[in-house]
Amino acid sequence: MFQAAPGLLELLEALPGQDELESALDAFRLPVQLVLRPQGGLSPQVAEEDAESLRDFRASAGRISSGTVRVGDPVQIFPSGIRTTVSGLAVGGVPVDRAAAPQSVSVQLADDIDAARGAVIVAADTLPAGRREIDAELFQLDARPLITGARVLVKHGTATVQGVIAQQVGKDVDVAVNVECPPAGRTVVVNAPGTPIACTATNADDPSDSAAITVTVAADGTPSYEFA
Repeated sequence: MFQAAPGLLELLEALPGQDELESALDAFRLPVQLVLRPQGGLSPQVAEEDAESLRDFRASAGRISSGTVRVGDPVQIFPSGIRTTVSGLAVGGVPVDRAAAPQSVSVQLADDIDAARGAVIVAADTLPAGRREIDAELFQLDARPLITGARVLVKHGTATVQGVIAQQVGKDVDVAVNVECPPAGRTVVVNAPGTPIACTATNADDPSDSAAITVTVAADGTPSYEFA
């Protein structure tokens, strides 16, 4: 006799991942993506009895980045720091009493507070400290050089703000690499200085991290490298 139960693959896909479990234990954070204002009966699809209840409806919607929230929880709005209480929650338009990361949820607040896109709703007394300067390690993908003093747009969560590159500490990351060239390449180094040689550079700490490079050795024996 066979038991009616989900298969192994179906069960594994339904289980939460380790990141989701750890994220649900962190402090509640909800970057606001948009504000929901149905404006009552503006939509012909809304039933007349529901239109009146939606006339003053206001909710902040987004995806919970960490933590858990329940109806009645005290929260604060970042960066203003205003305190209020969660008066309602809905997931996929269905009212719920609790929601957790990484669910997308709409949150109703007990007070009429401006929590627009870019704001973050957080658990009370866990408000992060605001900063005007950050230190970041960046990888330049644009062909144009990044220069000190350049004005840039910085996107964090759902907020996009203007910024200025105040200082560049270094443009290169110090990584120890091992360079290997085929035997034929060594002959070229000896017999024809200045001829590009196809080689492979491998991260000394991570052999799986490698890239093809071109090595050129000058007549005085000084090598130069560039990505192939």
